[in-house]
Amino acid sequence: MNPFTRLRGVKTACRILFAAAVVLATAAAMAAPPIATQTMRWLRQEQNGFAGDYLISYSSLSWRNAGWSLRGSVSWLSWQEAGGESTGTSGSGLGSLYVTAGRRIWGGERSWRPRSRGWFRLRGKLPLQDDYSATGSGESDWGASLFMVNRYRKLYVLAEVGILKLGEPQGFDYDGLFNGAVSLSYRRPGARFYPVAGLSASSPAQPGAPAYLELSVGIGAVWSHKVSTSLLYSSGLTSVSPGAGLAAVVSVRLDA
Repeated sequence: MNPFTRLRGVKTACRILFAAAVVLATAAAMAAPPIATQTMRWLRQEQNGFAGDYLISYSSLSWRNAGWSLRGSVSWLSWQEAGGESTGTSGSGLGSLYVTAGRRIWGGERSWRPRSRGWFRLRGKLPLQDDYSATGSGESDWGASLFMVNRYRKLYVLAEVGILKLGEPQGFDYDGLFNGAVSLSYRRPGARFYPVAGLSASSPAQPGAPAYLELSVGIGAVWSHKVSTSLLYSSGLTSVSPGAGLAAVVSVRLDA
């Protein structure tokens, strides 16, 4: 039995809860300096009758203080079909608005685990298109997760586990997703560059479909206390995952 089936009738309550959490996190977290992040990601995609390339931009602003966090991100997509049913077709457009509000539930200097921090997060995706298209589903998604940051000497481990309910365009029937991700980085004190590796996974969106699984490796760099960058190569490990991909990330702390 799909445990998410019972949740179909509480969408309004979930949206109200999510909106309340965003308002509360906004009021609490925006006292901290914002961090602007720009991500550019190229993907090779071959599924559902489409074979071609995607270029995806994510422009984000985030705030985080001792107890609260808030992140908003807007996506833009451009695609070029190189095979399949409509070779040569291309286009671009806005994707979605992503909002994440979080509350820290453990960690800090006075914690019994000072090298570990945990956050409970509510996540929402709001479409910036009217209906199903190449840039998005046209429906809202929502979910919740537990995000953890752990440090073991020079090794940093970031992990997240959660649930996600996908919006269902007309003619589609999606199961709720259980998803997770883990990222490892090894950072020597004073070193500018450090290696990064990650793995993300999700349960199938439809009965009989394979799970989502993607591996990434790359290098990060800290240029100053305000500026950091990373460059990642990714590869999908199942038929519903993206093919090969590259991502470049630039983060800037916008304090005085």
